[in-house]
Amino acid sequence: MVNVSKKYLDKRLKNRIWGGLLKQIKQVKSIDGLEKILSRKLTPKEMTMIEKRLAIDFLLHQGIRHNEIKRRLDVSSHTISFVKNSLQR
Repeated sequence: MVNVSKKYLDKRLKNRIWGGLLKQIKQVKSIDGLEKILSRKLTPKEMTMIEKRLAIDFLLHQGIRHNEIKRRLDVSSHTISFVKNSLQR
């Protein structure tokens, strides 16, 4: 869905940017506020990707089967497996 170069960020820069985002999130008082912060930093496609992955996580924890998740969210089996395997790490 999203193309990203394979070059990784310097660890210090990465820590600073994640720290800055965490600071902003800590000040949020509502779901709308969190969505507003993230929508300023992410494209609509990136927001959709994150929302679907969060929904997969939620639905898996609810015991919903893979085929039902695929139908509800219009995602691939590969994406569901990726999220499920990430949860087990």
